[in-house]
Amino acid sequence: MEEISVLLTRVGSIVSPSYIKSLRSVKERKIKIIGVDMSDKNVGAHLVDGFFKVSKSNEDYEKYCREIVEISKKANVDVILPSDEQESLEFRKHQELFDKANVTLACPDIKTLEKLSLKHNFYNSLRKVNLPYPEFYVVNNFNNLKEAAKKLGYPDKEIIIKPTDGVAERGFRIVSEKSDRLDLLFNSKPAENIYMSLAELEKIMKDKKFPETIVSEYLSGERDFSVDTLSKNGKMLVCVPKLRIKTILGASSIGKVSMGKGIQNAVSQIIEKLNLNSNINIQFKENSQGELIPYEANPRIAGTISLCGYAGANLLYYGIKLALGEDIPSPEIKNGAMIYRYIGDFFLNEE
Repeated sequence: MEEISVLLTRVGSIVSPSYIKSLRSVKERKIKIIGVDMSDKNVGAHLVDGFFKVSKSNEDYEKYCREIVEISKKANVDVILPSDEQESLEFRKHQELFDKANVTLACPDIKTLEKLSLKHNFYNSLRKVNLPYPEFYVVNNFNNLKEAAKKLGYPDKEIIIKPTDGVAERGFRIVSEKSDRLDLLFNSKPAENIYMSLAELEKIMKDKKFPETIVSEYLSGERDFSVDTLSKNGKMLVCVPKLRIKTILGASSIGKVSMGKGIQNAVSQIIEKLNLNSNINIQFKENSQGELIPYEANPRIAGTISLCGYAGANLLYYGIKLALGEDIPSPEIKNGAMIYRYIGDFFLNEE
């Protein structure tokens, strides 16, 4: 196959080196990787074949899109692979700019992005097609939050809060009266302390304006799945369910491929009934009755998508192939394949 040039955004993120490694592992063709980021002080900038510094994307998205298009022209880019769902949404809104430059976007279509980019949009989409979802309320003041908490069974039951447009774990808290605050203070790292009581929230949020926030039931079961998928027009092409064995700040630090039929069928139903496209990551957790409930959908490449490649399905590359209109293989997935994430080092003599 002929060589292609792929532009990867946000190469300064902590997971970008694994994305780059996944592209380097492709055997059927050579891939030239162009990286962009707001800063060149990161590992990813030194792992790509060409790097360009860009402006902050969320200050003026049209300007940012034009900037990416100009870089694509200079570097002869064939495909753009966005690392962020908001970025993907803005790229799709400015689709004509990329079409004129003859550059392909390897990301979900705008309808998929709009269904999944906000947590409550995902839940409402599930509700419309009679699929399971967590009980939830959307609030924008503390009195409504307090009322929603009561409806969800607080204080007897723990609940979750998170901004509807929250990224990663920003603004995420488990609201609970059960946790030992002294134990959390002295035996938990600050970044891992995600518990608050309603009284503590009131001190912070009462009489203050805060972003639209989702208040939902806490899924208290043990099993927690992160499922990487590739789909086309509502048909699931590849599915790799990963059991989240250990998480740090919401990200899997230890994961294991777990190819159960139940979880695959649940994912296939969501993809079909919501008519989803491209690379999608869907997360499930058990409720107190042991039922698997979808609680998050990320219309982007997931942080641990590299595990899929190790298990036999390079979904990051397959997403590019799908965008280019190429056939997607039917890979044999290694059930039980595991990932252990760690902090590594990169050394450079700038002199």
